[in-house]
Amino acid sequence: MQKFTPNPFQKQDLQEKSQARVKNWPNTIQALRQKKADAKFERFKKEEEERRKIDEEEAAYQAEIKRQILDKANKQIYETQDRVKKFQSALLLADTLQVVTVENLALTSDYDIGKRRAD
Repeated sequence: MQKFTPNPFQKQDLQEKSQARVKNWPNTIQALRQKKADAKFERFKKEEEERRKIDEEEAAYQAEIKRQILDKANKQIYETQDRVKKFQSALLLADTLQVVTVENLALTSDYDIGKRRAD
């Protein structure tokens, strides 16, 4: 009896048909490996997205901290200038004079009220 040996073209054709048929089967080792690899990739993608979001939030926070430090330094530089010191001194003097004037008016009016009652 003679064995059947397909020629190389038939063998390749049979192999392609077999691969096409098996390609959509969900329970093959290759399909399970692919499913596992896809799940791992999706997990990695999700974790990477979360890391990027955290990095963006951290960058925004660091930028805000830097802005606050620069604002504080600029304010300190501004306030150490002589004309600003003189202006603040003049404001303080004006406030003090206003408080003293109001207190004097109150005392004077109290004195006048007391003097009228005595009369």
